[in-house]
Amino acid sequence: VAFSLLGDLFDTNERNAASSGLTAMMGLGIISGQVYAGVVGSSQGWSHAFYVSSAITLITALLVLWLVREPVRGGKEEVLQDMLRRGTRYERKLTWNGFVQTMRNNE
Repeated sequence: VAFSLLGDLFDTNERNAASSGLTAMMGLGIISGQVYAGVVGSSQGWSHAFYVSSAITLITALLVLWLVREPVRGGKEEVLQDMLRRGTRYERKLTWNGFVQTMRNNE
């Protein structure tokens, strides 16, 4: 989902940097969580790291809901720009049946 949002938030020439930044932050979060769990696990117990991670995740999710607005679907795609300028909205969404159909017929 995050990379799909990046596609709607960033132009094609900015997506590589945005994707790299997102991937680096995910890696940093994983490493930080592992280090934190290793440092405090012996004194606080194994479940403490999960409680801290849960609290951080909930706070971050609330901040995202509050601060990040929903981008225009396909708003940064050059092929859809003309359609969007005419006032037509891009509403195509991937469904489970569409996914299965694509996987079966992808040659």
